Amino acid sequence: MPTTVQPVQTATVHIPQSKPRAKRMGLYDKVGQTIALGMALALALGIWLVGAKFTLDFLASMGVNLASLSYGQWLIPLAISASELWLWPKGSSIWQRWAVWLGVLLFDVGSSWAGFTEWAGGRYVPLFAGFTMPSEGFPLHGLALVLGLAFAFLPEKIGRWAVSELRTLWG
Repeated sequence: MPTTVQPVQTATVHIPQSKPRAKRMGLYDKVGQTIALGMALALALGIWLVGAKFTLDFLASMGVNLASLSYGQWLIPLAISASELWLWPKGSSIWQRWAVWLGVLLFDVGSSWAGFTEWAGGRYVPLFAGFTMPSEGFPLHGLALVLGLAFAFLPEKIGRWAVSELRTLWG
């Protein structure tokens, strides 16, 4: 009598693979990362200082007597940055928070724009092969707007990221 052969199924046992262990970072790598993140912080500070200087130049051109404040004048851009960081609406529906934040942001971008156009108009920049900035018109003002936005947002974002990375690295 003929018999039928049926395939035999065996139970498959899935053994989860353990995650590969993260390679511990040695002192050499930690120091290298720290230096690189320190450079990022220096870049953020440099961008902030340039934007702050353009804001102070704008205020001086509007007749604000900053000389009487001496080094205290740097509290103005510091307060602007603090307002942009800590009043960021973060999904808030409180209109006052939005209004203050947006007003400070517009002043920051606008004053950096004005300070940059005053400084850069027609200036020769010896970077790379050298070039002359346009003295007026859309190219100058377009670049000023982009840089005004960069001066408003980049330093704080880069700084927060770098500090967070340093805390993770050494924490």
